[in-house]
Amino acid sequence: HEISGMDTVLVDHEAAFYECAAHLLEIGRKRLIYLGSSEDTPLYGQELAGIRRAAVEYGGELFAVKNDNFTVMDGHRSAKQ
Repeated sequence: HEISGMDTVLVDHEAAFYECAAHLLEIGRKRLIYLGSSEDTPLYGQELAGIRRAAVEYGGELFAVKNDNFTVMDGHRSAKQ
């Protein structure tokens, strides 16, 4: 969002997550997991859309797991689901 009289930096989350996922698929990864905190947040949909687009284009598998905790151990538990 632009603020009058201030410089701003905006991030296209869908494009950024697409680029990251595409890179992983290009180097041979086949399965991607997205650990998101809540489907209700705007970024969740944007990020997941970017990863999903890359998975479709490159023939990868995508697993989306809801995770409200962001510790390393919580990430390991979520990835095992």
